[in-house]
Amino acid sequence: MRFVFFLLMLMMSGELCLAAPTQGDLKKIQAQIKEEQQNHAALQQKAKDVAREVSSVQQQMIKAANDVQDFEDTLSRLEKNLQDLQEQQQLVQERLNLRQGQLVQLMSGLQKLALNPPETALFQPRSPVDNLRSSLLLKEARKPLQATAERLKQDLNMLGTLQAAIRAQAIQIKVASAQLAEEKEKMERLVKQKFILQAHFEGESLEAKKKAEQLGQQAQDLQDLLAKLDKERKRQEQIQKIAQAAHKQKPILSVPTIPRVKGAFEKSLGSLPLPARGRIVEEYGQPLPSGMKTKGITMQTRPGAQVIAPFDGVVLFAGPFKGYGNLLIIEHGDGYHSLLSGLERLDVGVGQNVLTGEPVGIMSTEGPQKLYIEFRKEGQPVNPGSWFASKKK
Repeated sequence: MRFVFFLLMLMMSGELCLAAPTQGDLKKIQAQIKEEQQNHAALQQKAKDVAREVSSVQQQMIKAANDVQDFEDTLSRLEKNLQDLQEQQQLVQERLNLRQGQLVQLMSGLQKLALNPPETALFQPRSPVDNLRSSLLLKEARKPLQATAERLKQDLNMLGTLQAAIRAQAIQIKVASAQLAEEKEKMERLVKQKFILQAHFEGESLEAKKKAEQLGQQAQDLQDLLAKLDKERKRQEQIQKIAQAAHKQKPILSVPTIPRVKGAFEKSLGSLPLPARGRIVEEYGQPLPSGMKTKGITMQTRPGAQVIAPFDGVVLFAGPFKGYGNLLIIEHGDGYHSLLSGLERLDVGVGQNVLTGEPVGIMSTEGPQKLYIEFRKEGQPVNPGSWFASKKK
């Protein structure tokens, strides 16, 4: 069809002058048109099959990402419990160390009592007053000595209990770590599988990525970048509409399309999942040393934490950007965008569609694990905190 369209354009422009086509020429042209239509139909079917496979893999990735984050939560809880137990153990050990001198005195006092019980004091060659005083002092000392011995015994028992609990907690952490590693390996396989499926459209993706990188270099700040990306997206949509109208046939799908329901993002207020598991360490609107205020929220995550898409959308930008490190921008429709930065690795590319809960990258395993999250409406920051179902502090 492209060949025929190009041929017709040349004829209309006068650049190509041909004699009146013969019956044989017409049959050849009709055959070429039919072949082109068949090829297009075959490509459409292939694209639909790939789209279904990608969609299936995306659903598996969403579940796997949720499992990974659940294991991250479990491991964080176990590690916190272990830390609490170790702190308790340290306190008990310090208490025992402080009472070490008391223990020596206690043993010495008990030994004296055993060798010289109060009853024998009456027969020693001392004055009756001294004997009476010694007897009374030993009797009075016995109670506090026994109380000290009881406390030391309790501390020793507690220390043994804590040590057993620490050993048990360490085993649980080892098991949970192995399960988390297994889930992460599963996730890696799914990510690779998705990339392989989408490799059919590699040229298209590389071109979109290159264009996004150029816009990133030209943009002055995030607001400028969003404006440039939005303008480019609209330009690409217009080009596709013109091409579709010219060819008068359905376009070949490049990636699974996400239905755009008007107002869908706003309706999700208060129900979105946090992009990662962790705690909020910086709120929206918090004053900064520079005198400005934060335009998003910052989360402290585990090393290598899984990061997911907060809502359905299309990736507009994925890569380094001026002071933000790796930056991911997802368009959600109705002028809304989410921006995630601080990731060590990005697992999605420009032009790809992502679903709510789909993995998009991971945090650093060694450097700072600070995930920065911004939501914007028509390029202006809005408080992302109210969109999430829960916020852990």
